[in-house]
Amino acid sequence: MNADARTAWFAKMMESGLDNQIFNPGDVLAHATPDVLASNLPPDLLSKVLASSLAAGAMTPERVLETVTPDLMARH
Repeated sequence: MNADARTAWFAKMMESGLDNQIFNPGDVLAHATPDVLASNLPPDLLSKVLASSLAAGAMTPERVLETVTPDLMARH
């Protein structure tokens, strides 16, 4: 399996797991910790996460995954 296929599979698996409630956003962020996100997300995407959280008054797992979708997370 090449890297693009692996990335697409991971994104689909994560999206399906969330949609079917096999796991929840908190489960995802238990592995994609703030340190992991800060080290791997490009600055513009990290800025969007922070801006969204500040506008909402809270940084929740759900809010993070609204900005860093399964597809984006798989790519970074």
